[in-house]
Amino acid sequence: MIGRYRDAVLGSKLYNFPSFPGSVADPGVAVGQKPASGNKWLEQVTANDPFGSNPPAKLKPISTALQWATNIGHPGPANPAESEVFDTFVLPTMFANAATGRMSAKQALDEAHQQVKKIFEKWRAKGLVAGGTGDRT
Repeated sequence: MIGRYRDAVLGSKLYNFPSFPGSVADPGVAVGQKPASGNKWLEQVTANDPFGSNPPAKLKPISTALQWATNIGHPGPANPAESEVFDTFVLPTMFANAATGRMSAKQALDEAHQQVKKIFEKWRAKGLVAGGTGDRT
């Protein structure tokens, strides 16, 4: 699959970017040069979207996503509690509750905060997430 990942990126109409830019490098590029080659290809293909974006360079900012995007849990490592918060849509639900008027912004924030605390407490009890002494509310 790695040898054909450029096809996968194009097949997704540039929606699925590679985790490893070297997987979309030009064929025959030396292993040590694959990441740079892959990044160069991503910059080129997003600068002039072959799938009809208007304007054609609409996707260009995402070609440098590795320089400004971050992982869940940044600045620390990801952990099971953060993954559960992400996977159960706690934050999108909070915003939706406030945006649709189902709750005030404060109520939505308070509810999300309690959900996050409960999730983190569960994972701390399992010994898989450290900390917790600084949050007393």
